[in-house]
Amino acid sequence: MSNAQGRLHQETMDIASMQGRKSKFIEEISRLMNREILGSIDNVTQWKMPTESNRGENLKVGTINIENYQGRKIMENFSSLIDHCIV
Repeated sequence: MSNAQGRLHQETMDIASMQGRKSKFIEEISRLMNREILGSIDNVTQWKMPTESNRGENLKVGTINIENYQGRKIMENFSSLIDHCIV
């Protein structure tokens, strides 16, 4: 998420507000998970990225709990997930 916060992602580069960049990043990762990794365009899943925020702190990715079969799908497609997270 820090790359999105720092305007390093092409998708978030033109968004002025920090909250907007964070929201766009979360939206992009959720889309990838729901339509490519855990689901497909024809069978979209309902996975949502957990986030945590304490007063005065930046938004952080929260604890992710998944089923075994979901973990296997994520590991099979890990490179596409990394491509979206690292600049």
